[in-house]
Amino acid sequence: MKTIIFCVAALVILDSALAIELTPALKAEVARGMNAATSAIGPGQALPTSAIQVLIREQKRHAKKSDAFKLGFAQGAVSWMHVAKQHALSLPIVEIEQARTGWTIFSSEATILQIRLKLTDAQMVKLFGARAAAELKEF
Repeated sequence: MKTIIFCVAALVILDSALAIELTPALKAEVARGMNAATSAIGPGQALPTSAIQVLIREQKRHAKKSDAFKLGFAQGAVSWMHVAKQHALSLPIVEIEQARTGWTIFSSEATILQIRLKLTDAQMVKLFGARAAAELKEF
């Protein structure tokens, strides 16, 4: 049991040592991605059935951007899906199902990008805030 605890502690320390620094340039690129996601949704596209189509189209349009931009974009899309969830009582069930689908797509993308960028959970909290970082983990 002590060996397992020691191994887990060593992995946490190693993971922290391998994490990249949150530079102003990285933060700015993440912010640009978030802005791109939130500004992609236009009038009449607020419901998840419309928003997902727009966000996926925009995601493809930004495919050649940096991973930091894509991470911000994915976080912006996840936040949009959480807004729909907050209005669950006033939306048809199909919209809630679409919001859950959108959350699955974009939270998976954000998790992959977090791993690719070697960002720790603590760094994700610094980038997005505690609430938004938690939205990536749970719908």
